[in-house]
Amino acid sequence: ALESYPPAARTAIAAAYKAAESRPNDARAVGDLGRALHAWEQWEAARSAYARASALDLKSHERRYLEALVLLRLARPDLAVTALQETLVRAPSYLPAKLKLAEALLDAGELAESRRRFTELTDPSCAPAVEFGLGTIAAREGHHADAVTHLERAVTLFPEFAAAHYALARAY
Repeated sequence: ALESYPPAARTAIAAAYKAAESRPNDARAVGDLGRALHAWEQWEAARSAYARASALDLKSHERRYLEALVLLRLARPDLAVTALQETLVRAPSYLPAKLKLAEALLDAGELAESRRRFTELTDPSCAPAVEFGLGTIAAREGHHADAVTHLERAVTLFPEFAAAHYALARAY
């Protein structure tokens, strides 16, 4: 219902909607609609568009990954884990999906598997997020000294990492 959106959102979404409506079997057009909806925080509608676009193009990993991000916003880490696993089947070396899978597993309460996934991430660009994840796991398990060590590394690697500062304060 485009008329229910604020004018700025309506304008941005309407163009993508019109393109997807005219080409409903075009994965790119449907995926672009998902992106527009995602940008305007229309989570359920974005999820539906991404799922459709992903089904239309089973080789592409991007739309399945974006659907997983929306699922995390919808507080559905269990479904996000599945979407991210499928993303990695399509693109096994896709680093953002590897990191997001470790985070989704953490959100889903799968601490052992999350720890394993975080530990496997050796790319230096992931180091602050890895340390944050490992610190969060340690804190949830009641290992506060280990949590402090990981979280201190996270804030050292990325001083602007507000969530890591907050978690570190809680671990202290």
